[in-house]
Amino acid sequence: MIGGFVKGQLEKVGRPLFEGLHRMGISPNLLTFTGLGLSLLASALLWMGSFRVAGLFMLAGGLCDMLDGGVARVRGLENRLGAFLDSIVDRYSDLFLLTGLTLYFAGQGNVALVGLCCLAMVGTSLVPYARARAECFLPTCTVGWMERPERILVLAAGALFQVMDWAVGILALLANLTVLQRIHYCWRELASGRDSTPLGEQSNEVAEFYGEERKAVFSQDDSGRGPDMGRQVQGSPKSQ
Repeated sequence: MIGGFVKGQLEKVGRPLFEGLHRMGISPNLLTFTGLGLSLLASALLWMGSFRVAGLFMLAGGLCDMLDGGVARVRGLENRLGAFLDSIVDRYSDLFLLTGLTLYFAGQGNVALVGLCCLAMVGTSLVPYARARAECFLPTCTVGWMERPERILVLAAGALFQVMDWAVGILALLANLTVLQRIHYCWRELASGRDSTPLGEQSNEVAEFYGEERKAVFSQDDSGRGPDMGRQVQGSPKSQ
């Protein structure tokens, strides 16, 4: 939702920025791992209770995540391996942040908020998984309110405004609601006969090559061949 709009606008006006980063020798992988490092710092700060500084680190890490794809396109380095790596790093970043919060609330002896953090972790993990699995059978499954940019914004806002209890509650509720929305969407679309992938192609599927939506799905004729590691990846921007 928000992430798709922001990335779309960034693509329109951000090419000079992408080219400038390219000329400075900044690679997409550097941005990806910088975002991970910032998220790790934010997680440690959350654990220590330094919420406002942690919120700034979260926003900076989210910005790196939005820039890496644009720099990859400018450098001609878009490839499935890089997109796969980016997606894995995003999952680590998400769960590190929630782990930091869980440890903080555990140290405070707040069992209720520890439980909410656990529910938020479950929803955060299942949102991308539900999309990846649905898109093994459907062209796309982007429904839902709480993709990765929204999750980062909720946590960052909670940290900056010192209302982390509300932020965790909202995240736990809406992340799991997003999973249910995707289950309902997939159920409805498949029941209407809109399955886009023949059953013979599902046995050797490898989901999530392009963020949470790109799969390498091999037919029986492709057995024995490795995945296509071609450089260019076509499709809509990575979202969560």
